[in-house]
Amino acid sequence: MLFALQMNIWIVLVSLGGYQLFLQISRRKMEPFHEGSIKLWQHAIGIPALANLIVFMFDPYARGFEFISVAPQAMIVGAMIFNVAALMILSAHLSLGEFWSGDLGTRARHQLVESGLYRWIRHPLYTSFVLIPIGLFLMTGDWLVAVWTLAYVLAVAGRAWKEEEMLLGRLGQSYALYMQRTGRFLPRFRYAPALAVTD
Repeated sequence: MLFALQMNIWIVLVSLGGYQLFLQISRRKMEPFHEGSIKLWQHAIGIPALANLIVFMFDPYARGFEFISVAPQAMIVGAMIFNVAALMILSAHLSLGEFWSGDLGTRARHQLVESGLYRWIRHPLYTSFVLIPIGLFLMTGDWLVAVWTLAYVLAVAGRAWKEEEMLLGRLGQSYALYMQRTGRFLPRFRYAPALAVTD
C-alpha cells in the first residue's frame, strides 16, 4: 500500500509541477502587479519547503525522525484529499486558461472568470494548495514535509488580498459584485430569510 501511495504522490506532483512550468514558460508575459514583501516570504519559505519535498520524494525515510504512525484508513482518506486537490488544481487551470500566471498580473484583454470552481470560490487554487499538505500528511505520516508545504502554501495564499486589489483595479464593478456573491477560499452559503405566513 505504501508503494502505491508513493507512486501516487510522484505522479501527481511531477505532473502538476511539469504542467505549471510548461504554462509559465509558454504563456506571454502579463502586465505585472507589485506583490510587495509577500513575494520575499514565498521565496524564503518555498526553497526549504521544496528541498524537503524533493528529499521525501526520492527517499521518504532518509531523515526518519519526523514520521508518526498513520492508520491505513487515514492513508486512504489522505489519498482521496490529495487527489481531489490535484483535480481542483487542474480544473482551476482549465477555467483560467490564458489568464493564469505564476506571478500576479493581467493581460490586455483580461476578463472575469466565473466558470468551474470560480463560480463559488474566488481562489480555488489556494484552497487546493492547502489540501495538498493535509493529504500528504495523512498518506505518509511525515509531519515535517506537511508543515513546510503548508507554510509555503499560506505564504502563497497570503497574496490573495493583493490579487483581489489588482482585479478590482482592473475589472472594477464586475469584480466587486463577484466578490459579494463568492467566498474567498470556501463557498459562501447564503440563507434566504423565511417568508412570513399570513392567513
